[in-house]
Amino acid sequence: MQGLWFKNEVEDKTWECPSKMYMTGVEVKRGRREIGDRDTYDFKLQCSGVWQSFMGMKFGGLQEAAQKECPTGDGSSGIKVYRGFIDWGDKDLYEFELNCKSIAQNLASIRGLPDLKMLGLPRNVLVWDGEQLATWLEALGLGQLAPAFLAHNINGGTVFLLTEEHLKELGFSIVGDRLYFIELLTQLYDDIVAWSSALGVQLQTHPVPPLRQLGLSLHPASWSVKDVCKVLKEVGLGEYLQIFVEHRVQGDVLFNLTEENLREMGIDRVGDRLLITDIVQTLYEQVTGWTEQTLSANQQQKLLAIGQ
Repeated sequence: MQGLWFKNEVEDKTWECPSKMYMTGVEVKRGRREIGDRDTYDFKLQCSGVWQSFMGMKFGGLQEAAQKECPTGDGSSGIKVYRGFIDWGDKDLYEFELNCKSIAQNLASIRGLPDLKMLGLPRNVLVWDGEQLATWLEALGLGQLAPAFLAHNINGGTVFLLTEEHLKELGFSIVGDRLYFIELLTQLYDDIVAWSSALGVQLQTHPVPPLRQLGLSLHPASWSVKDVCKVLKEVGLGEYLQIFVEHRVQGDVLFNLTEENLREMGIDRVGDRLLITDIVQTLYEQVTGWTEQTLSANQQQKLLAIGQ
């Protein structure tokens, strides 16, 4: 509060522009109830050029209404309030002034990334757990979506795998919010890639468990359903073992497994589906790398044999 003379609060209302939007105008209407000599006011904001609804303050006896918009390309960074009083009739009067500034000049602060250090979050986003991701969402003004992210087991290792369709499933019903969030994810990913390159740190999302320690063949195509379940259990997805058994997912079909297959199998959490498909993709790349190395080694041995 800025210290205007005030007492005997009757009601209060709060209205904020949606996350990625900025205030560009305000409208005020003044009412008067002669019984009790009471002045009433109600307000509505204009957010990114779109007028919102009135806040819903108790109001009656409209006397006047006025609105003020920032010039095109400007947004309000503050508001100044003047209070007056007329003894005759016991009337309180208010005037409001918007502080409008260039949106282009302030765009970085309006739509920029929150400071991870100030939030107490690790610079390596890939190690964030669900609660840490929820803290970041709160700082973006998207805290209302945090429960859905937690319920779907989305964390720092899976958040960069989200598509617009996933965001719909997580409750992003507004197109602009989805596109804004994807833009922020791109900025965040670019930031950690630059950070890791500067430090020489290798980024890893979900490394494949050590197959030999699990007693598994390095050729997943030969895995039984039981072998596939060993990997699931090792990465913390043991709750889905029975589902994989029922659907007979074994090594020879593992690399054909899609997220839509997982949804059909009854795996409803977005984060769990993304984790499974990411590990399968990593495993495929790893196995392909082993195969190429083996072929290269065999070719070299053949060339050496020919040379002898």
